[in-house]
Formats: sequence, C-alpha cells, structure tokens
Amino acid sequence: MEQKERQSGVWAHPLTLLLLGTLLTSAIVPYLSTKITHNRILQEERIRTARKIFDDSELTEKQLNMIRTKLESFYKDASEEPKRRRAEQEELRKEMNIAYAQFDAHSWYWCSSASFESGYLELDGSRRTKIRELCSSYSKSLKGSISAIDPAWGQFVSGSVGRSEFNSALLTDLHKNLDTLASERAQLVGQLIVLVTSN
Repeated sequence: MEQKERQSGVWAHPLTLLLLGTLLTSAIVPYLSTKITHNRILQEERIRTARKIFDDSELTEKQLNMIRTKLESFYKDASEEPKRRRAEQEELRKEMNIAYAQFDAHSWYWCSSASFESGYLELDGSRRTKIRELCSSYSKSLKGSISAIDPAWGQFVSGSVGRSEFNSALLTDLHKNLDTLASERAQLVGQLIVLVTSN
C-alpha cells in the first residue's frame, strides 16, 4: 500500500507533471503547428489557383469578344467601293490572324494546366477526375465558339461584304452562338473554382 502511494505520489509531483507536460507539448505543439501551417498554405494555393482560373477564363472571353467586335465593326464600316473594300478585307484578315494567334496561344492551354496543377493541391481523385471532365467540356465549348466565328470570318475576309440578309444572318447566328457558349463556359469555370477551393 505504501509503495502504491509512493508511486502515485511520484506522478502527482509537480516536477513529474512539468516534465510530462513538456514532453507532450514538445511532441504535440510542433505537429499541430506544422499541420495548421500546411493547411493554411494549401488553402492559399487553392485560392491562388482559383483566381488564376478566373483570370485566364476572363482573358479568353475578352479575346473572343475582340474577335467578334472586329467582325461586327468591319461589317458596319465596310466601304461600298470595291477597291477600297478589298484593302479593308486584307486589313481585316491581318487583324483577325493576330487576334486569333493571341487567343490560340492562351485559351486552349490554361484549363489543362489547371487540371494538371490540381494534383499538387491535394485534391482527392474524384475531384481531379471532375476537373479533367470540366476542362474537356470547356475545350469543346471553345471549339464551338471557333466554329461559330468561322463562317463570318471567311465571308468577311474573302466574300461579298455588302449589307445583305445573308451577312446579317451570319452576325445574328454569331451573336447567339457565342453568347450561349460563353454562358456555358462561365458555368464550367464556376464549377472548377468550387472544386479547387472547397475542402
């Protein structure tokens, strides 16, 4: 009995409690601190990636809108005089090639890069799979936008540009299709951002 009291007295001794507290603190506090820091950095990186997704998608939409605006402006301002109109068409061809090259250099690649980066964000496999699926849908939507632009582009740089029902219908279809596809991409980007930032 006396030995039991002595043993329990050792555990109740302030120096023993201090030593035990120090050991626990030296093991638990660094672990918790590291875990908290890791989670904070990871969340900051996820937010940075989400912001990059938003910025890249916004740039893509601006580039597509610039291409649309070039076609609309050309149609509205095209000269009726054939020689002058031919020079305007050649100028449009150059401007469209530059605008498309800028679009092409950026817009096809950012989503697949975001999909690749999702592996570093410690997202689970199902979220990474969903991100890849969304990026595939985004790419299909971009292809749809280019398909919507092509008829007006081809007509305005090499065909008859005068005011006609045919040319007016080209622009009407262009507006409708691009607006629908832009709305579709906005939803895809919203889903991407949620997948990247949610815990």
